[in-house]
Amino acid sequence: MRGATGICPGCDGKGTVAEPCSQRGCEKRGLHHITEAQWERAHPDDGSTPDPVIGQMVGDFLVVRRIGAGGFGKVYLAHQIPLLRLKGALKLINVDTDNAEFSQVLLEKFQSEAEVLAHLTHPNIVRLLKYGLHKSRPYLVMEYVEKGRTLRDEIHRRTMNGRGFSPQEIVDIFDQVLNGLGAAHEESIIHRDIKPENIMLQSVVGNPHYTRLLDFGLAKFVEHHSDTRWHLGSPNYMAPEQISRKNLGPWTDLYAVTVMVFELLSGRRPFPGASEEQVLIKKLKDEFDPLGEIEDLDFPQPALDFLATGLARDPEARFRDVDSLRKALEVAVESLADRLGPAGATLNSATAQLNSEDILEMAEMGGAGQDDEDREGEEESEEVVSDLDATVVAPRTTDDSIPSDDEQTRRVTSSEELSEKVVEESLG
Repeated sequence: MRGATGICPGCDGKGTVAEPCSQRGCEKRGLHHITEAQWERAHPDDGSTPDPVIGQMVGDFLVVRRIGAGGFGKVYLAHQIPLLRLKGALKLINVDTDNAEFSQVLLEKFQSEAEVLAHLTHPNIVRLLKYGLHKSRPYLVMEYVEKGRTLRDEIHRRTMNGRGFSPQEIVDIFDQVLNGLGAAHEESIIHRDIKPENIMLQSVVGNPHYTRLLDFGLAKFVEHHSDTRWHLGSPNYMAPEQISRKNLGPWTDLYAVTVMVFELLSGRRPFPGASEEQVLIKKLKDEFDPLGEIEDLDFPQPALDFLATGLARDPEARFRDVDSLRKALEVAVESLADRLGPAGATLNSATAQLNSEDILEMAEMGGAGQDDEDREGEEESEEVVSDLDATVVAPRTTDDSIPSDDEQTRRVTSSEELSEKVVEESLG
């Protein structure tokens, strides 16, 4: 790619890849030439205007393609100059709100993500490559995961193919998730937004499900008592204490892990609801028991004990560290071993999301965050893009339409009012 002839995404003029375009308007916009394949991607057949960031140089990274949009910004594929060999997933925040206080929260969130990732070096956590400002907008460049797919993507694919997860696969994936969380917890860092969209899977030699955690932007340094007035998180996976914004700790992340295990084993949501308020209220009401959602599945007692402990409303009754959850998870999965696997031997509806109305409806809606074009990979590399913060369509129950987790993560400008409403209604 280096030294090859490219095309300007703005004026379609020819020039050397990564070199600035000399056309006046393009020069003012800071556009550079990109490869022909990248140019074609930037110009969809529907005639829509290319993303204005494509072709710009952000720090020393040339932006060549948008690969995700959601949460608090957009994610781009970028190549580091001058060699153009190192690829990064560049996350560019877009603060667009009339709420000055919330704008400041977003900027601090982005800053905190850089600070957190700079402290974390672990094989199961995506690595931070660079941080800076681009035209007064902060950005992160994170490790680009080759042939990566999110756990949400994997669930979607297996649902479409009628193929479940084996007991060993479930243990292997969550063992790595817990390794990454354990490393963060040792640094007094909690993630606060653990969900399938923030878990990246990659097939590597010796490990077909190499797992890494994404997006520590919501992390809280417990020992520094960070401001917790905003309950940034995803309602389907967030713990009750995130609603009250008190007593957050490792148990908060482990609650989210248990929610994912619940979904993976049963194909159902532990807290179904038509709105984020309904989901959160169920998490606070003593009379609502999430195990009632799987009562008809006749789970063995070790599995029920695991789920009951992991989803306890009181943090003191929950798993307190990754090791205790890990041991209980192994026992729970082992108790279900004859019901799990590609065929779902005896309990298909509770087998890795198969035959579940929640998941099948998600598949019909498109489910995963990457479109077909993204899945094909770039012409020169034939790889699948890691979809860091992409907007995804979350599962729906038969009767209730649950908003996308990513949409819910974004919907926090009214979090003070929402928290008060949820607490008030849960008490009423």
